[in-house]
Amino acid sequence: MAPFSKIVELADLRELTITCSSEPFPDAANCGHLKVIDDRRVPWDFEYRVKNRNRRVLSGKDWGKFITTNKVQAGHKVTIERLSQTEYKIEVSRT
Repeated sequence: MAPFSKIVELADLRELTITCSSEPFPDAANCGHLKVIDDRRVPWDFEYRVKNRNRRVLSGKDWGKFITTNKVQAGHKVTIERLSQTEYKIEVSRT
């Protein structure tokens, strides 16, 4: 799977909306959670929901903590990459 990237908008600070043509995170779609690790190997468990055929949403307590801890702001880039069958990595780039 190719990494997913998005430039963060103001609304994404509350919940990250993903627009896609196919399911980017099949495991998360089945269980309702996307578990990721960041650059410091800190684990995060985001709520994951399918809003409609082309939109997915990451939210929840860990999403808010991730935003605060990593000082994510509108204009930053969030990238999620699959490392293995069950493990994902999340990175924030200041663009």
